[in-house]
Amino acid sequence: MEKGGGLQLHDFFNQDEFDCNCVSRACKVTIIHVLLIKCLAELRSLCNNTPLVLTNSFRCMLKNNSVDGAALLSRHMTGEAVDILCPEGIPLKEFVQLAREAGFTYVKSYTSPERIHADIR
Repeated sequence: MEKGGGLQLHDFFNQDEFDCNCVSRACKVTIIHVLLIKCLAELRSLCNNTPLVLTNSFRCMLKNNSVDGAALLSRHMTGEAVDILCPEGIPLKEFVQLAREAGFTYVKSYTSPERIHADIR
């Protein structure tokens, strides 16, 4: 879909939250796997409907190549991955477990700030 389209993808998620955050004029599309939205909605539900803050979702190749430690064939580039801040009041270990229960097949945690990378494989 076109980057910046502002489509409402789910009751709680708008396309703009998933757009690549690069500044390249060549970056014009956003790819989001439908299962990613389903897992995010379930995760929000498991977190007592606490809003989830996405820090990174779709990445174009240019943006992905500029991220330290990013996989060459990152799932962010196929719309199958998202990075999410750990909601206040939920311990990071518990948030990781809730993400797995929500259907994400790979979850990695980070500190400072507390967040997870979650994807569908």
